[in-house]
Amino acid sequence: MQLGPVLKDLEHSAYDLAHLGCKERLGRGVDLYLKVEMGISNEVEKRLLRGHCDAVGRDYDSIVKTWSAECVAVAKNEVDAKRILEASPYKQNGIAGTPEQVAEKLQRFVDLGVEYFSVRVVDFPRPDGLHLFAEEVMPLLQGH
Repeated sequence: MQLGPVLKDLEHSAYDLAHLGCKERLGRGVDLYLKVEMGISNEVEKRLLRGHCDAVGRDYDSIVKTWSAECVAVAKNEVDAKRILEASPYKQNGIAGTPEQVAEKLQRFVDLGVEYFSVRVVDFPRPDGLHLFAEEVMPLLQGH
């Protein structure tokens, strides 16, 4: 794909440029749609993806919708979770809280149709947050 002519067209927004080629990839049978957070409402995002699917004759529901949680700080209490979040270089748009609070925040994405999460737990190299996520957050999400 050549971006030269597209970049010269000032009518294309950054949002449009970020999604160039989406229709082509869907037509080739891409089964995962990894949404990168761009500050655009999820409803707009879903409509765009549905439109691309319609354009290539693809069933929207056949695509596994995914979301990347780039910064998750989970701890037994909210104070510790916020401390972990603030110490992380990935803290922008981070999710911090107890397992119940983190599950509640992630549930909003599940309600929008997200089926698969890519999660960065940010208390690395300690395994505590990862264990809490696996043992307490995931079961809460699976229970819905």
